[in-house]
Amino acid sequence: MPDFVDAFPAAGADRRLTETERRNVARLERWRDLFNGDDMERFVHDAYAPNFQVVNLDGSSWTANSTHGENILEDAEVFVAAEQWIKRAAPQRRVHFNRVIPAGDVITLEASLLDDDRPGWELSWCGVYTFDAEGRIVSDHSYLNRRDWPGIDDLLRR
Repeated sequence: MPDFVDAFPAAGADRRLTETERRNVARLERWRDLFNGDDMERFVHDAYAPNFQVVNLDGSSWTANSTHGENILEDAEVFVAAEQWIKRAAPQRRVHFNRVIPAGDVITLEASLLDDDRPGWELSWCGVYTFDAEGRIVSDHSYLNRRDWPGIDDLLRR
C-alpha cells in the first residue's frame, strides 16, 4: 500500500485492509489522477456513480444545514461544467494525498490542493467518500475553505 494509507493506527499494526478497502484506495488514487488531468467529463463520469451526491462544507456559509443548495451537486452535467470552469481558472491545480483512512465502503481523506502557477499556495481539505459496489463514489463530503478554492467565487456569480 502507498505510504499515505493509514489502516487505523488505533487498531494496531496487525490491521490489514480488506479487499473492498484495497479496491476503494485504488479507486481514490484513480480519482486523484483524473482530478489532476484535463478531462473533467471523464473525471466525473468515471469516478462517480450515476446517483452521486457531492456536499462541500466550509464551516460558515456552506454548512450541513444550508438551504441555498450552492454547496450540493447531484447532477453530473452541472458537476462537469463546474469542474471545467474551475480547471480553466486554475489549469495547474492538482491534489496531493496527505493521509487516506479506509474503513469498509468509506474513505476519509486528508489532502492538499496545490497550484503550480501559485508557488507556495496550498489549500488543505478533508473529504469523506463513500463507494458503491463497483467502487464508484456515491457520497463526497468535503470540508474546505471554499473562498480559497480557485474559480469558485467566479463560478457562483455566473
